Amino acid sequence: MFVKIWTPELVCEKICCLYEKEAVSSHYISVNHSGLYAAGCRLFGSWKEAVSAAGLNYDEIRKYKVWSQEKITQDIRKRFEDKEPITCQYVQVYCRDLYMAAVHKFGSWQKAVSAAGVDYDTIRMRRRLTTEEIREEIISLFESGENLAYSYMRKNYSYLL
Repeated sequence: MFVKIWTPELVCEKICCLYEKEAVSSHYISVNHSGLYAAGCRLFGSWKEAVSAAGLNYDEIRKYKVWSQEKITQDIRKRFEDKEPITCQYVQVYCRDLYMAAVHKFGSWQKAVSAAGVDYDTIRMRRRLTTEEIREEIISLFESGENLAYSYMRKNYSYLL
């Protein structure tokens, strides 16, 4: 059986060759080139250091961004100022990394939005109503002759259900 002996130079050369054709993020390499990953970590101390030793910018290569509370609040504020949707549902689907970082660092999307200086109640899609407010809206719909069948209510007034 052939045993490859990894040297620092060979690891760097292989990383550079792969960089031209494939991803070289730690996750991708650990799954698809486990020997190279293990050698890089062993010889350089971490995959980040191995990539840096190969002359590549690890921050551009890494799969996941590093988020601070300040970066999260800046991103939320910028999206809000640019009139981009920052509702919980939208961000979960289209900006998942921001959403996950916000929940991790702040405990909830609402707390992150509030920390960014945005009034959460102005951007939320789901209305928060008291029992009395729900009762009043339903009575108002009934008095105006609106259809109160479940299927119709679900389609047009789901926030009351």
